[in-house]
Amino acid sequence: MQKEHLNYYRFKIRLSEAPLPIWRRLIVRCDVPLGLFHEILQIVMGWDESLEYRFVIAGSRYTDYDQDWKPSKGDRDAANYSLFSLMANPGQGFQYQYGPWAHHVTFEWIDREAAKIGGPHAYCFSGKRACPPECLSGVDEYAEFVEALEDDLYPHRDELLGKINYMFDPQAFDVRQVNRRLIQLSAELDQVEKDLIARRKKNKLVVLRPKECQITE
Repeated sequence: MQKEHLNYYRFKIRLSEAPLPIWRRLIVRCDVPLGLFHEILQIVMGWDESLEYRFVIAGSRYTDYDQDWKPSKGDRDAANYSLFSLMANPGQGFQYQYGPWAHHVTFEWIDREAAKIGGPHAYCFSGKRACPPECLSGVDEYAEFVEALEDDLYPHRDELLGKINYMFDPQAFDVRQVNRRLIQLSAELDQVEKDLIARRKKNKLVVLRPKECQITE
């Protein structure tokens, strides 16, 4: 009997124009909706999901229609588009904007070995440095913030550092902690999917995943 597996896509995300390189590498299941991909990127980068977001992929804009703010004219609902429907070819790059923070995301390749193993919806392999404190206005203020951390005589140092109420290490990144959160997210999503399948069966509705998102062995 043939066994079907969902493909995994490998991505690299980096914070654009950061004073220090800040990036992550991860795999994500190909059937993940773009709205959920946003949640995954929030976890791997270390953001708090408190700001509006937008993807720009091949000239089209995608965002969350469930947010309290109104999407701009021409924005598409990120919940209606899966990764497999938007990722054309490995090497494809696109933008992920989160508040004032711009990211460049690269679809590196299809990871068929990961597909055979299976696992959570997403898994982070590696990364470098912490994402900036979310209360800052963008990369320019973050650059000042980092300088103030390293220089006791930096102008307005107390004002800059006083914007956060916790110890911040620009070099810190714990991939194990990130993956613990991704596994927890995946478990919650699996339960939601089981509930949906049960309701579909009860109502005699069957929704199949597109074949383009699967490999067979």
